[in-house]
Amino acid sequence: MTVRRIILSLFCVFFVFSAFAEDVTSEDSEEKTLFEERREKISYGLDSEIETLIDEIIKDGEFEYGDDFFALFTATRNQKLKTKIFDYCIAAKDYHLMTYALDILKDPIDEKRSMVNKVFEYVSALEIKEAREPVLNLLLEEDGSYVEAAAKVIGKIGAAEDSAQLAEMLDSAVSENTKLYLISSLGELNAVQSVKTIVELAKDTSETTAVRMAAAEALGGIESQDAIDALISIYEDNDANVRVSVIKALSKKTDENSKSIIITAVKDSFYKVRLAALQAIIDQNIQDASNVVLYRAKNDAENVVKHKSYETLSAIHSPEGIWYLLNVIEDKKKSETDRAKAAAVLLKYNFDSSIEPVKSVARETLDDKRLIKLRYALGKELAKYTSPAIEDICAAYIISDDVATKGTALDMFEKNNFESLRPLVEVMSMDDKEGTNKKKAKNVLDRIERNGIASANLTE
Repeated sequence: MTVRRIILSLFCVFFVFSAFAEDVTSEDSEEKTLFEERREKISYGLDSEIETLIDEIIKDGEFEYGDDFFALFTATRNQKLKTKIFDYCIAAKDYHLMTYALDILKDPIDEKRSMVNKVFEYVSALEIKEAREPVLNLLLEEDGSYVEAAAKVIGKIGAAEDSAQLAEMLDSAVSENTKLYLISSLGELNAVQSVKTIVELAKDTSETTAVRMAAAEALGGIESQDAIDALISIYEDNDANVRVSVIKALSKKTDENSKSIIITAVKDSFYKVRLAALQAIIDQNIQDASNVVLYRAKNDAENVVKHKSYETLSAIHSPEGIWYLLNVIEDKKKSETDRAKAAAVLLKYNFDSSIEPVKSVARETLDDKRLIKLRYALGKELAKYTSPAIEDICAAYIISDDVATKGTALDMFEKNNFESLRPLVEVMSMDDKEGTNKKKAKNVLDRIERNGIASANLTE
């Protein structure tokens, strides 16, 4: 009798629990995912709400709504909203509006200037070559309504044969902004025949610094020995901003003389020149610069240069530099910012050799609230990568009692879809005690399912 009562009691408990679970599941299934909420708002929301939503989507970088926004674009009469939808398409590199944009450029007279300018921005960002002819027509149009906008775009979508006309325009009475855009376009179009004109502008001290800088940078895009020789001579200029542009231009040149100037520029008295030189060393993987860059990493008074030096050492795979950066990560006397920057650049360029030291420090931060900023910073960096090596640190972050730490763990999980951690995330998606992370976990699981993200475990 006692056994039967026990069995009956257990059955009742199981029945009640099952009913409760079904209610929770039913209630949870009615709660819309972020994706569903956004699609609904695009369909039925106020124009002002949708404009705000577009900003949010662009910030999040989740570009899954192209068809929805195109349907809205064709239906709405609100020009401000149409312009905002262009912002989405620019950020998403979405070609839905290409036909509309080309039609506007062919006949912009009756259109609002704000819309036309947004169309220029769109065809430039997506480098829509079909827009070349109408843009060139607007550039050369007598009334000059859209000369500046067209000059800004033509370098992206034009052809080398257009460069002669652009160079001729430099001698006409155009605004300085238009002049700057024309010079830049000549560089983008590799206007070899215009090198002399551009060099003269770069060296002419009667020109504004902005024009001289634009001319120097344009020379970087032109494949000509004359352009290289001119840049090397211009580096001696007293205007530090011009020197910055020279180094940016030389970063596109691979000859030994150009490399020598770049290495020398790491010691320039103006910090922006040093920054440009460090980026050039990264771009060209100039390993001979290792010693001078390491010195800057240890001694530069400008933090922005010091941290750029960190990145450069990791990018060129300098053995001494990587060893130094590993020590920075582990050195508790260094600032949290320095340690986080060192970790970020090591993971970016030397993931396999740095992941374990970075995880070791991340684990230490989980037990020390004084290092919570470093914990967040390291977690944010780890969440950028897809690798089975992140699974254990993701688990450590996910069981933290800190809301932001758990949120970062969800970012790691979404990138990797770790099978062993899925149950924890599923529980989190149904637990009201998780606060904001409940909804985030639900949205993460939804995106994984919709995007078909494979488990990182399968890549081992």
